[in-house]
Amino acid sequence: KPIIPADPASEAEKRARLQEFVKDFAKCALRGIPCSMVQRQQTRQAALFIDPKLQRLMLQHPVAPQNIFVDVQMSDIKEVIGADGEAVPAVSELRLQPRVAVLKMNEGPDICILESSSVNRDRMVLCLRILKVYSQMAK
Repeated sequence: KPIIPADPASEAEKRARLQEFVKDFAKCALRGIPCSMVQRQQTRQAALFIDPKLQRLMLQHPVAPQNIFVDVQMSDIKEVIGADGEAVPAVSELRLQPRVAVLKMNEGPDICILESSSVNRDRMVLCLRILKVYSQMAK
């Protein structure tokens, strides 16, 4: 079959929708996105924050923001994955695996985040991947 080139207008439309999707996620992350942090098969209630310059990611206590569990530069994240394809040792319950996002770090231990649903996890994974690239370009 012949390859049909993509319509430039529809590509621009898709790009605009994706930008709006990521912008909405970033706005939510400025205020804090409720989630849980998983360490040693234990979950801890948290909120995911991204700073206004989109350069740092923090996991903080949802009620006591002075309790910061994780504070990393976006550029220090090597990879953001959904845990569908691989077992995450920190999460023993298989039913929770579809809700887990893993931030693989350039240095140090991976960060496991448990989202409220697999849909929210997929949103987080996609947006963090894009924001990670953005943070590297902004340097």
